[in-house]
Amino acid sequence: MGIAVVALLVALGWLALFSPWLKVTPSAVARRVAAIPLVRETKITRRWPQTVRVEVVERVPVAAVPAGGGGAGYRLVDRDGVDVESVSSRPDALPYLDVDVAKAGAAALAAALDVQAGLPTEVNAQVRTLGATSPDGVWFVLRNGARVVWGGADQGELKLDVLRALVTSNADAAVYDVSAPSTPSVSRATVRDAAVLPR
Repeated sequence: MGIAVVALLVALGWLALFSPWLKVTPSAVARRVAAIPLVRETKITRRWPQTVRVEVVERVPVAAVPAGGGGAGYRLVDRDGVDVESVSSRPDALPYLDVDVAKAGAAALAAALDVQAGLPTEVNAQVRTLGATSPDGVWFVLRNGARVVWGGADQGELKLDVLRALVTSNADAAVYDVSAPSTPSVSRATVRDAAVLPR
């Protein structure tokens, strides 16, 4: 019995110290896989005696943004602002957002995405360009050229109601600022066509 226990301990020691089954540890695998730019998340599990299971969540592009740095084309980025792909022409399947992710950060991109997703379809149809300079600096330009200063992604319904009221009473304005919806403002410089926002 004593010899069997000693043999088992020797075998376990050899497994722990010298066996190729333990050479690749889950943490090392996780670090290597996480270093791949197109991987968003990894989950590593070990199945004894010699299997390591690697589950990967890929980064998926959610928007096209300007190439930046004076370059032509577009960068397809995920919600974290990480480049997934570079393309020369603007894709129809993804929204275009005028966000310099390198300067404004991923939080600005996320705010622009949230504002765009929160606008009703009929209002989105009136938006020519939407972008952000910061998480609280979301803006968009209507088809008639009027600029809307939206601010952060919060209070979306209230801001939309205020914007509609401003457009109704100031159809020739060039800028509608609803970033603070309780104290909105309007710049009355004339634009070519009257702004129209559907109800």
